[in-house]
Amino acid sequence: MVNVNSAAKQLNDSGYPFQLAVEHEVKKSYQSHLWRPVVGEHRWQHVKTTQEGFVDIVLERAHGVLPNFYMIIECKRVTGGRWVFLTKHDQDQTADAHLLEEDTITRDSSGLRWVKRGCRPLSLTSSFCVVPGQKDTHGPSLERISSMLLDSVEAVAFQRPDSSAARAEKWVAHYPAIVTNAVIVVCKCDPAQVDIATGKLGKSAGEFISVPFVRFRKAFATTWRTDKTPMNLREMSRENQRTIFVIHAPSLPDFLAQWNLED
Repeated sequence: MVNVNSAAKQLNDSGYPFQLAVEHEVKKSYQSHLWRPVVGEHRWQHVKTTQEGFVDIVLERAHGVLPNFYMIIECKRVTGGRWVFLTKHDQDQTADAHLLEEDTITRDSSGLRWVKRGCRPLSLTSSFCVVPGQKDTHGPSLERISSMLLDSVEAVAFQRPDSSAARAEKWVAHYPAIVTNAVIVVCKCDPAQVDIATGKLGKSAGEFISVPFVRFRKAFATTWRTDKTPMNLREMSRENQRTIFVIHAPSLPDFLAQWNLED
């Protein structure tokens, strides 16, 4: 006889039910945002790094008649806890984001490049995140999750089948996103209020707010670059910046409904 509780726990620990729930939520709310899942558990292999894995969900949306927006989603279910992001106290919400743009006429490695564009919805941006179980360099980290996700975005973009319909759109854009059931918290911190002796926040040094989504931005070592050749370390860091959208799962339909490129 099957031990239902034990089997259910085994499934829940895997995170697969959460992945199916996220896909279902996108389908259920399609009319409000016009994004649709095109594939799940999609195997990828990076043509240059040889990294490989499975993309949880790929969404597409048409900008006009043909689909040319793709969102590559990694689903992350956690048990309790929260993801805490750190920003400076005077930071405003931004529309800036980095996307992998593809020239569909070229259809080779020279046609892929990371570019900075403005897109909505607006959100706060952070380069620092602490996830449950993370302590210094041990345990899970958003950097490791994001690095693998960016590899998958490049692989999907490079391996996506060519077609005359795709070439008619001239370009497509691919966006990395992480959808999680963890509560997303941002700490807006005044660096001047951090105790330099202990390295810790004082009791009134940070404002903690819960947000539906946030931009996680950091310099990552991706294979494809921007069009610019950096002349110094500062420019190199800037050109390597990549943006990963981190979205609280219940807020995903609203996030997709607000999605729009700025002119």
